[in-house]
Amino acid sequence: MRRCIWTAAVLLCAVVGRTYAQSPNDVIINEVVQGSSLKDACELLITAPGGIDLRGWMLTDLSSPTSPTGSSEGILVFPDRPFLQNIAAFTRIVVVCNAGGATLPLSAEDTVASDDSTLVLMDSTLLGGTGSLHRVGTVSLSSDDNLVLVTGPSLTAGTVVDIMSWGTGNISGWTSTWMNPFTFSPGNAAVFTNPSSGNLNNDDGSDGWSTTPESNHTLGRANPGQFLEGKPLRVTGLTHSPVSPLPFSRSRFP
Repeated sequence: MRRCIWTAAVLLCAVVGRTYAQSPNDVIINEVVQGSSLKDACELLITAPGGIDLRGWMLTDLSSPTSPTGSSEGILVFPDRPFLQNIAAFTRIVVVCNAGGATLPLSAEDTVASDDSTLVLMDSTLLGGTGSLHRVGTVSLSSDDNLVLVTGPSLTAGTVVDIMSWGTGNISGWTSTWMNPFTFSPGNAAVFTNPSSGNLNNDDGSDGWSTTPESNHTLGRANPGQFLEGKPLRVTGLTHSPVSPLPFSRSRFP
C-alpha cells in the first residue's frame, strides 16, 4: 500500500513538472514599447502547451545576471499570487514598466485571464504603489538595450527563458543571446509576428520582428500575422451603427 502511494506521488509530481515546464521559449517576449518619455512596456506570450507557473520569475533589462541594479536598470519580480500559478497557453501578459504604460493608457491591473486571455501587471510603484510586480531598481529602456525573462530563484540560478535585444546593447553576460540588427528607438514599438519558419520562435535575429510608431502598438491584442488557436482578442472599444437599432421579426429572414 505504501509503495502504491509513493508511486502515485511520483506520477503526480511528473505531471505537475510537465505542466510548469521552465524551458527556453515556454514564454516569449512578444512585443516591446519604448515610450517617448519613460513609458516603457512589453507583452509576454505563453507558448508552453500545458501552461506556466510564473510565480517568482523575473524580467530585467540588466546587461548580465551579475550587473548591479541602478536608476536606469533593474528587475521586476512576479509575485507569489494564485492568478500566476497556472497561466494557460497563448495568454498575453502586458507588463507596464514605468509611468504611463506606453499609450494604452492602462489605469488598472487585470489579474483575470479567463475572460480575454490577457493579464495586465504593473511595476509596484505604479497605481499609487499597489502594482503587483516587485521592483528592484528601474526597468527603463533605451535605443541600445535588452529584456531578459528568467525563472527563479535568482538571476544567476534561474533558467533564461527568453531574451529580446536590439541595437548594440551589451548583454554578453547572458547565455543564448542574440542581437537584433534593426534600429529600435524611443517612441516606437517592436512587434513579433511569425518568422519565415512559421512558428513562434523569436530567436532568429530580426526574422519575424517589425517596428512601428508607439501610437500603433498592439499590446494586449493579437499581433498581425499571429493566429493563436482562436483565443479571444482583448476588446478595448466597440462601436456600432446605428446607435439605436430597430427591432425586427425573424420571419423577414427565411
